[in-house]
Amino acid sequence: MSFVLIGKSLSGKTTISKALAEKGYRWEKNYTTRPKRDGEANDEYVYVSDEMFTDMACHDEFVDVKEFNTVHGIWKYGVLYPTTSWDKKTFVIMTPQGYVEHKNELPDDTKCIYLYANNNTIMKRMKKRGDMEEGMRRLKQDNKDLL
Repeated sequence: MSFVLIGKSLSGKTTISKALAEKGYRWEKNYTTRPKRDGEANDEYVYVSDEMFTDMACHDEFVDVKEFNTVHGIWKYGVLYPTTSWDKKTFVIMTPQGYVEHKNELPDDTKCIYLYANNNTIMKRMKKRGDMEEGMRRLKQDNKDLL
């Protein structure tokens, strides 16, 4: 059984993903045009140019594509189509809408796991990350999308 992790921004998806990868699970990384944050590891996303992302999207390489109009500009995120190599130890992070819209395109035994963090915890994590303006925009959107 493969699985999908979903949750609000700063709910712990990346932290859980790193722990799972250390235990031998295979993390199918998302692609993004977002610049790497200060202090962010290189292995959390596959960072690509806008041109490369658009080319991949035009060639239907993504099962799910999302664009976010951030305070820093438009950032794109894409989840690659599952390959035949997906197995019971494979997982990916998706948006809830992406999972609902595309669950029929994922392996039949794929399960969805929702990671919950309350808004106070998310605010503390946001302050620690240091991008309150973008963080508040994301939290507001997440509260709308995940209710």
